[in-house]
Amino acid sequence: FPYTTLFRSFAHPLIPEQLNMGNEMPRQPLRRNPRSATAVRVHIYDVGTTKVGQALNTILRPFGTGIFHCGVEVHNREWSFCEDGCYDSKPKKCGGHTYCDTIFMGHTTLTVLETLKLLQGLEQLWLKAGYDLLTRNCCHFADDFCRRLGVGGIPGWVHRLARMGASLDNMLQGAPQLRDRVYG
Repeated sequence: FPYTTLFRSFAHPLIPEQLNMGNEMPRQPLRRNPRSATAVRVHIYDVGTTKVGQALNTILRPFGTGIFHCGVEVHNREWSFCEDGCYDSKPKKCGGHTYCDTIFMGHTTLTVLETLKLLQGLEQLWLKAGYDLLTRNCCHFADDFCRRLGVGGIPGWVHRLARMGASLDNMLQGAPQLRDRVYG
């Protein structure tokens, strides 16, 4: 996992208020400066690096949808999800796709370490459930990640086509059962 080295580099000993051995009164919590907020952005890409993805999205965008890849930028790294799990890249530089837009989502108060721990948990959760082009793709991951960062979900148009495809797939899978019920 690409961030493992980065994650380990932020490991630190327990903070003093956690050093209590259980039989003594806890110490007063350390006074901390208020957390500074970090911007969260979603970078949108046309799928692929050929003009085909751009052309499809030019056609689909007026209908409020498209075929997109996306990643979430937080703490100066961009995070996304694929069949192999979570990965990071430089913001707006995700390989294999063509950058086209950025959406400012708001600010998170999670630190770098907290964000990396969140990503570690998300990777386990998302890999366990598996990647699915229509129901568990990079856009769905970005939506979940943004919500957990406290900035709300990504705009619906980003993964609208995948949701419509999933609905159509569900209808088609249910069609034989409906046919059997109707025509016995």
